[in-house]
Amino acid sequence: MVNVTIYYCSGTEINYDVDNFIELINKLKPVHEIFSLYENNNEVYNSLKIFNEFNEFNELNNIYSIIVLDYDLTLINKIKIINTLGTDEIVIILNTIIELFKNNILYDDEIFLLFLARHHKSYNMINSCYIYISNDLKDNIPFIKNLVTIRCSYLKYASIRLKNSETFVLETVKENGYSLKYVSDKLKNNYDIVLAAVKQNGFSLEFATDELKNNIYIVSEAVKKEGLSLVHAPDKLKNNYFIVLKAVRKCGYALRYASNYLKNNYDIVLEAVKQTGNALNYASTELRKNYNIVLTAVKTDGFSLQYASIELRNNKNIVFEAVKKTGHSLQYASNKLKNNYHIVNEAVQENGYSLEYASDKLKNNYKLVLGLVKKNGCVLEYVSKDLRNKEDIVLAAVKKSGYSLIYASDALRNKENIVLEAVKEDGLALEHASNDLRSNKNIVLEAVKEYGLSLEYASDDLRDNKNIVLEAIKENKDALQYASDHLKKILKYVDYGL
Repeated sequence: MVNVTIYYCSGTEINYDVDNFIELINKLKPVHEIFSLYENNNEVYNSLKIFNEFNEFNELNNIYSIIVLDYDLTLINKIKIINTLGTDEIVIILNTIIELFKNNILYDDEIFLLFLARHHKSYNMINSCYIYISNDLKDNIPFIKNLVTIRCSYLKYASIRLKNSETFVLETVKENGYSLKYVSDKLKNNYDIVLAAVKQNGFSLEFATDELKNNIYIVSEAVKKEGLSLVHAPDKLKNNYFIVLKAVRKCGYALRYASNYLKNNYDIVLEAVKQTGNALNYASTELRKNYNIVLTAVKTDGFSLQYASIELRNNKNIVFEAVKKTGHSLQYASNKLKNNYHIVNEAVQENGYSLEYASDKLKNNYKLVLGLVKKNGCVLEYVSKDLRNKEDIVLAAVKKSGYSLIYASDALRNKENIVLEAVKEDGLALEHASNDLRSNKNIVLEAVKEYGLSLEYASDDLRDNKNIVLEAIKENKDALQYASDHLKKILKYVDYGL
């Protein structure tokens, strides 16, 4: 076991007990985490230049120094907070870094670039720093690999040699297929490289040459990975039954990029809507009239009812399955079925708010509405004017949601038993009570007990009532702001907390 002392320009010393120098390296950091391992910004190491010089300890000397330059520490500290700064401040910092690169005086280009890439989220704003990468770094495989791991687009800064190296590029696209965008034109036409790229990321098909985009196996692997990569296939393969079938099985929306001929193919469209109901939007007009296809679509996603033919939006079974899956899909049903009790009841069971799309007749159906407001008081917003004036309907609603008092008739917002139930459930319902009941001591007392800040909506007289104000403050100290000026002065310095 050997003791190693690390000296810093700040004067700090840190001791490590290790068996060998490599162990020290591993203790301190992975290369790309060099500046972020410790909270203390002084613990920043110039690793590469010194660590690469030693593979083991010198038997005659067991003390090594790793020194950090002051301006490095300052910039590192700024970069750590760069994403919280304004644009102008960021530009100043980046310009400082750019000058260091231009003059070739940055302490450790490799570490600094990796740190900047990892910590600064704005890719466009740091591009200008990377154009000053030295030729040595552009040709440094470990460095470029680390950079590309952070963001594949950094591959564009690699040397021409690396962009044209089959071994390097193959390894890179296996890690991130989208890297294909930045390799040499020659390798974009390399079968093995493009195949590896699309297997990792189907969308990288976009960057292959036209020759390889026409390769059925490559396109097949691309859509197998990402169905929507069909968009980058040539028209000939967008009309290939097996390619498109594989694409829509991965993502139903891929139907959008199929040929018109295959958008009218029963099997293709059926597979698409099985995977994504709303893919019905891209089916042919003829197949939107097909009962089985539309039924499959609405069972997958009720909202796909909007893309069905007019005839099928008037089909009881289709619409029932749609609203069973998604209550709000009732809005796309025919007017006739919006007046069907069985269908509307199914819709509101799935989502009470879908009552909004029911016929006026069913919004006035006592049995339907009473059962509904007992489950969700706020649905009162969509019931008929007559039923919003029905005491048992509104009472059931406010017991479930006091806020629903806002939708009650003026007459019932002046009904003491209804308003009392509302404020017991939600003190803020006091805002929607009649002016007379905002002056009712019992009602206001219940409101502020439930939520102190509802004191804001009490009458002036009751905001000057000490007992009521104290109850409000007991529930929420901030309620004092709504007390009368007179009580504010009296209670300002009173310890009324529990």
